[in-house]
Amino acid sequence: ARGNGLLAAGDAGAATAAYEAAIAAVDGVAERARTLLLGRRLIAHDREGTSPLALAAKESKALARDCRLNLAAARLATGDAAGALQACDAAAAVQDLPLEPAQAVKAHFRAAAALEQLGRLKDAEERLGAAAALAPGDPLIAKAIRRTREKRRAKRKAEPKASFKGLFS
Repeated sequence: ARGNGLLAAGDAGAATAAYEAAIAAVDGVAERARTLLLGRRLIAHDREGTSPLALAAKESKALARDCRLNLAAARLATGDAAGALQACDAAAAVQDLPLEPAQAVKAHFRAAAALEQLGRLKDAEERLGAAAALAPGDPLIAKAIRRTREKRRAKRKAEPKASFKGLFS
């Protein structure tokens, strides 16, 4: 909640630090719960994951994943596109806890923004396509796809001119 307030107030740097601290704390809780489950040999007996420790571990993973998605937004706001992309990919890679469709849309959209900032326009367009498949008709995604395609066209038009520049002078 603290990171969200800081990000909303425009302090993306402080929000980044708050999300990173929250992720470290929550990851620690999830790891401790898993260690306790293994130590008590509850994982083998709790195949549905319904014991209090298993539920705590799952909730901790979900919270850390949400913090990573918000961290991506904060890093984008600070201009750290590579860090934002890493946060999106880390959120999607949480073991045994797939993203909900709305979270997947957010992850793809933010990853696309990071890829666009990094100049990886084709990759950005692919991530936007994945977001659009999960949220057909979303106007923000459609607008981002159009913008990315325009940038790719402009880049392709500019490249041949640059490659022949100076050859005939």
